[in-house]
Amino acid sequence: MWSNVRTAGATVDVRRGAPDDPFHAVIRISAPGSSPVDVLVGRFAWQRDVVARATPVSLPMATIPVVSAADLVLLKIYAGGPQDLVDAQRLLETPERGSLVAEVESRIAALPAGCRDDWSRIESAGPRTAD
Repeated sequence: MWSNVRTAGATVDVRRGAPDDPFHAVIRISAPGSSPVDVLVGRFAWQRDVVARATPVSLPMATIPVVSAADLVLLKIYAGGPQDLVDAQRLLETPERGSLVAEVESRIAALPAGCRDDWSRIESAGPRTAD
C-alpha cells in the first residue's frame, strides 16, 4: 500500500494500535527535507466523517486528505493524552477562535461522553495568556 510513497524516497513507519487504542493505526511518513506527516487510521463512523470533510492536498508522492482545525481538535480530544489536550487548547489560540469553537461544538456530540467533558474544560478555560 505504501510502495509509491517509499519509491518517492519517504520512510513509512506503521504503528498498529492495540484493541483498546483510540485509533487502529498511526502511520508516520517522513521525507528528506520535510516535516513528518502522521496518518491516523480510525475505528468509528465519526472518524470517517472527519476524513470525508478533509481537504485533498497534493504532495510530490501522493494526494492526502488534510483535516480542518476543528476536526483536528476533535481528534486530539479523542486521543485524550495530556499533550493531546494541551494541543487541542493551543489550536483554539487563533483570531478565529469563535468560529472554531462553534464548529467543534457542532460536532462534539458524536464523541464519547468523556471527550465532551474534556472539551467543556478546554473551551471554558479560554485563551491562554503569555507568561
